Amino acid sequence: MTREFEEFAEQASVSNEETGFDAGVVWYSHRDDGPAGSYEAYIPAGLHISCGVAHVRTYSKHLGGFLARGPVANVLYVPEDGIGFSTELQAGPVSSFGYYVPIDVVHDSELVADIVRAVKNKPLVPLNAQTLRAVPRFVSTVGDEFIGKSREAMFQSRAMELCALASTELGRGSGRVRLDRVRKKMYQVRDCIEANLSSDVTLDELARRNGISTRVLTSAFRDTFGESVYSLITRRRLEEAAVLIEAGASVASAAMSVGYTPNGLSTAFARHFGYPPSQLLNHKRRMA
Repeated sequence: MTREFEEFAEQASVSNEETGFDAGVVWYSHRDDGPAGSYEAYIPAGLHISCGVAHVRTYSKHLGGFLARGPVANVLYVPEDGIGFSTELQAGPVSSFGYYVPIDVVHDSELVADIVRAVKNKPLVPLNAQTLRAVPRFVSTVGDEFIGKSREAMFQSRAMELCALASTELGRGSGRVRLDRVRKKMYQVRDCIEANLSSDVTLDELARRNGISTRVLTSAFRDTFGESVYSLITRRRLEEAAVLIEAGASVASAAMSVGYTPNGLSTAFARHFGYPPSQLLNHKRRMA
């Protein structure tokens, strides 16, 4: 985040989170409510892909801007440091998510380089249709049970999916070449996940183990199974924990077996199944 935004965020009750990804930065901002405010910031050179849900107006003399009253998504290539944006945020809830890649490494990733070629020498480019429909998912709140590598992997997964959608919408997606082969790889990835439910496996590790790029993994996995890599990992961990508890394991033991803390498992379990793991056996008896 820029220093100007950090100062504004503190005044406007906006919480921020960042994590590294490849040579770039994934960022996430959120507040449930808060005051209106405005700030000016200089945007660092490079590729910026962002989305959010808010009532906000932002504008740059050199690169244009937008007015949003709800979901919005944009791609912006900033050719040099020193280009400023003015932003006005209305009172109320705010959620935003994005991925920034510095200008000196934008060609290190094939996916990022393709996006840069599509938007270079253009003002801020709005994204529409499928990307806008996905915005609420990208900016959804993150539970406290996700920590460490698990939390990083989730943000990285969102960033790769956002890049894949932007690339597709800009007309430079990877297409359906060798679809059968790619789908076969997705089943291999799923088998790898099943074999490592107790470990924090990142997108990069899954892609490397199965000989594919993270870009292909992110888009093809959802196409094949109807859910993201991280959604599958979470669901299968919770289902396996339920099996272990039914078989007599304690909540703490089941949590350790599937890579959660006991409190983390209780929170995630209740969110997924609608009741805490301590009530699983009683729930099963009532349903019998």
